[in-house]
Amino acid sequence: MCFECVPRADGFGTGDCVLFLPGWGFRGDVIALEGPPPLQVFYPTRPILDVPIEEYLEFIKDLKGQGRRVILMGWSMGGVYLYRYLDLFKEVVPRVVFCSMRRNYPAALIDSMCEMLKRDKGLCLRYFYRECFKGQAMAYKRFKQGIEEKFVEAFTIDELLRGLEFLQENPVDELKSCGTEVETLLIHGEDDAVAPVGSMPEVDEGVKVVLFKGCGHLPFLQQGFFEELIGVEGGG
Repeated sequence: MCFECVPRADGFGTGDCVLFLPGWGFRGDVIALEGPPPLQVFYPTRPILDVPIEEYLEFIKDLKGQGRRVILMGWSMGGVYLYRYLDLFKEVVPRVVFCSMRRNYPAALIDSMCEMLKRDKGLCLRYFYRECFKGQAMAYKRFKQGIEEKFVEAFTIDELLRGLEFLQENPVDELKSCGTEVETLLIHGEDDAVAPVGSMPEVDEGVKVVLFKGCGHLPFLQQGFFEELIGVEGGG
């Protein structure tokens, strides 16, 4: 199975859990940068585009077979991927959470990132990471001192180029709710420089929107994110 787990803070492996689809240039374990989350978080070990949709669905069903409630969370590019396959995912989860979404990525921006990536992958990713952490200076310091280099080495240029192409080809003009049976939530940082608040998708009336003050592109690193915004308990 191509998924790894970030253990929850108390070390238990029961109860509610999250399947986390990370953004471009990031591994899923970034979610534990500020310490263990209050519930188990699973994430794919391969780039999200390289994991067949059937593997995601099968993994969710396996967790449900253990009597666990699975919350599906897509961040940035992970959210775009999640929205593309939402009709399939909403059949197997009770709650869907989108983080740091942008309506579209202009061709000029994508072309610039592609050129920078081809010239120097490390320089491109370090620049991107800095932009992501604007508004979250202390978290950025921990990221640079701890796991930045591991993330730079984690992806090939080809994987990253395919991710940029995917973003350009899959705009999300509007986030629609999953219906009455599945809660839908959009969480965004007010200081996000990568996906500014003004570039957020429109939402229909069934989507709850939560804005975090003093927060950049990584709202899940904010204290209380899981308990107060996703609204789940760590026990069970």
